[in-house]
Amino acid sequence: MTPTVVHFAPLDWAVLAGFVAAVLALGFSARLRQSTMLQFLAAGRTLTLPVFVATLVSTWYGGILGVGESAATFGLGTWLLLGVPYYVFALIYALYFAGRVRKNDQLSLPERLELRWGRGVGLVGAGLVLLLAVPAAQVYMLGVLIQFFTGWAVLPSLLVGALVVTGFLLKGGLLADARVGMLAFVLMYVGFIAIDVYAVARHPVAEIMPALRAHNLLRVTGGVGWIGVISFFMLGAWTLVDPAFHQRVTSSASPDVGRRGVFISILFWMLFDVLSLVAGLYAIALLKSQPSDLVALYPVFGDAILPAGLKGLFFVGMAGTITSALAGYTLVSGATVGREILARLR
Repeated sequence: MTPTVVHFAPLDWAVLAGFVAAVLALGFSARLRQSTMLQFLAAGRTLTLPVFVATLVSTWYGGILGVGESAATFGLGTWLLLGVPYYVFALIYALYFAGRVRKNDQLSLPERLELRWGRGVGLVGAGLVLLLAVPAAQVYMLGVLIQFFTGWAVLPSLLVGALVVTGFLLKGGLLADARVGMLAFVLMYVGFIAIDVYAVARHPVAEIMPALRAHNLLRVTGGVGWIGVISFFMLGAWTLVDPAFHQRVTSSASPDVGRRGVFISILFWMLFDVLSLVAGLYAIALLKSQPSDLVALYPVFGDAILPAGLKGLFFVGMAGTITSALAGYTLVSGATVGREILARLR
């Protein structure tokens, strides 16, 4: 994508600077009680209900820019295709797996596989977990946002984003990630509520309906048909083996916290799906021209419509959830390579 610099006012830059300072302060100030693997990868299994919900919700939305792309592609059907399947399988996880995952001593999926079927299966499982956990999408999306802030080319944007966000993990592990996740949780809702309220107040829903009909974005199935809907539900089943999801449940303070936390997280995911879908539909209806790369739909829309202050808030809301997910999946990826693969081979 050709770099596009966002039109920030001094107030927006102040909001962004405050966000970066808060992320670094929260991440690098995390102090582990002991230098153990349990503390580093699972925060000593002490995540309370509010912290657990905040970090799980924000991590799950690391692909927030992809939601804008999906809204432009599937329209109203985005909720059915990319929302409902994950609610269903998260509900199954909460009902049948969360309590059992927390009760057992093993911290990772490869550990459980090795315990049941031996080291070979554990290694295969670790390889598959690594494929799921590599945060390539989050690195790319954070790079897109950094391009908007700086106008840099894609490579330095990717490198700076990845290094800055993951640096605090070396010291604080999951505890540092959870602290940043709480900030991201607040900002993601505040940012999208701000852009939705601002857009709806100036352009009532009835005003954008003709444009949405013209783009065929009001179909419940998103235009993929019911076979396509079933396929998206099958894709949603990966929730049951998502390594970051598993890590947070096994790090909860108790089996009850893990189980109730997933239930509460589903409600927050439903709310945020509505907020992000509204923003995406308004972006399609109001933008005179869409960006060549639809991953940039939200940033372009926010830059075009929001006034000073709210614009900065919206951008840090997107950056926060990407940052939280990038840190979480980087931690899982690193642990999988070092602890689950190399250690087993040695």
